[in-house]
Amino acid sequence: MFSGTVTSPVAHLRGVEYRKKSEKWAQGLIEEAHQHPVAGKESLALYTFATATDLEGNLLPIEVAAVDLLNIIRPTVALTVWIALMGHALFSTTTIYQALKQNFSELQDSFIQELRRFYPFFPMMPAISLQDVVVDGYLIPKDSWVVQDIYGTNHDPRTFDQPDDFKVDRFVGRTQAISYEEEYEMIAQGGGDFRKMHRCAGEWITLHTLRVFSDLLVNHYQFEVPEQDWKIPMNHFPTYPESKVLLFKEAAMTTENE
Repeated sequence: MFSGTVTSPVAHLRGVEYRKKSEKWAQGLIEEAHQHPVAGKESLALYTFATATDLEGNLLPIEVAAVDLLNIIRPTVALTVWIALMGHALFSTTTIYQALKQNFSELQDSFIQELRRFYPFFPMMPAISLQDVVVDGYLIPKDSWVVQDIYGTNHDPRTFDQPDDFKVDRFVGRTQAISYEEEYEMIAQGGGDFRKMHRCAGEWITLHTLRVFSDLLVNHYQFEVPEQDWKIPMNHFPTYPESKVLLFKEAAMTTENE
């Protein structure tokens, strides 16, 4: 549903078809959860949405609950692109990897923010204006198609020093705690309050998952990195290295206490 977005009408229609099939699949899961609930699984996302109610206390329609469930699953799957880009940052050269090895606890969150700033996951985000608005003296009429230049904004030299360089410590002392209040520090997945504005509601799942994978890749495994094509095409949404990222796991690393 997300691979090949904005590439061609055929790819778009294929994505719509996959979305409809996924919604049918999710509806089946919601129905099964209603009819045959499993004790002890109440904390799972499936049961959270299956038992969710509206303001009157009625269960959400199955179609609505299914879409809400997919809104958790889809970004969780899509963030594998971020993990591939993380592999590119860590293993296409050794500089960033070595810096993290030496000072992981201080640099981890800065590394994740710089990863999201530097790489073009989705380089732009289209939307329709909800009302007339003036931006820098230009009138954008209501119902106009507009495009937010995410990649350009995140590489603007007025905001970021040497924006085309990956600086693992760029956000040290600048990165706020991962929270819903962080609206404009990073717009890699949209900006503002996701409950009101055009921003991915799964962004915080992304952040926490990237923390887990950065720890695993840097601190818990050793890899052999084979020859591969590290080029990242700028005409594919979302984008990732031509060879994806190829790693051969040598062994799990152990700590002194293990």
